[in-house]
Amino acid sequence: MIRISLFSIIFLFSVQLFGQTPSVSKPRVLISTDIGGTDPDDNQSMAHLLMYNDLFDLEGLISSPSYGSGSTAEIFRMINLYERDLPQLKKHKAGFAEPSYLRSITKQGRKGGAPFKGYTTSTEGSNWIIKAARKKDSRPLWVLVWGGLDDLAQALHDAPEIQKNIRGYWIGGPNKKWSANSYAYIAANFPDLWMIEVNSSYYGFSPTTKHQMLSKPLTTTKRVFREPDIWGKILKIIIREKLKWETLLLSFI
Repeated sequence: MIRISLFSIIFLFSVQLFGQTPSVSKPRVLISTDIGGTDPDDNQSMAHLLMYNDLFDLEGLISSPSYGSGSTAEIFRMINLYERDLPQLKKHKAGFAEPSYLRSITKQGRKGGAPFKGYTTSTEGSNWIIKAARKKDSRPLWVLVWGGLDDLAQALHDAPEIQKNIRGYWIGGPNKKWSANSYAYIAANFPDLWMIEVNSSYYGFSPTTKHQMLSKPLTTTKRVFREPDIWGKILKIIIREKLKWETLLLSFI
């Protein structure tokens, strides 16, 4: 009788253990962007991010234009477009962030590159990075930098202990030129920082006469919010024709 009971307990425990559906935790993501600056690449990426934000725990949208005229105004404009399309998105899936929440985590960072030492005074954006990185959570905070490193460098300078809590992904290339001082400061003072640096995958949608919807990024961005399935159509063409595409998107794929 005891032997049967023990077997039954082990069997039931095994069924319960292996019958459970494993839960996949969403990655924590904070975006640093120079959106609204020199080209529409970040608009493409922001549109894609907002269309798929149910897959992430978004914790910050920081305007960090080390070069150009980027500002939170452009982030708010993209959120406004997202808000118009949100009812359609909700028909397909749950879990999308409310526009009011997205606006609450949108912060202004440094405008212009940091001085030679790589940092200066804190900004609303750099303070927000620190606040998010200090949050008690077993998951790391993914800081995806689409523009300059100035606010990340400022946050690390002001709170160096946060480096163990973050994972960085930076689109380098021209951005390394615009934020050279911040880059040098991070490289010299935080050699153990977990960071992926991408210096050659920053191309936008390639203009072609064959595929007109890929040739005008701003027009494509507008269409994204009118037609929720447009990204699927775009990606099918990109894959089939092996076209170059905006790889800032890859920072959160």
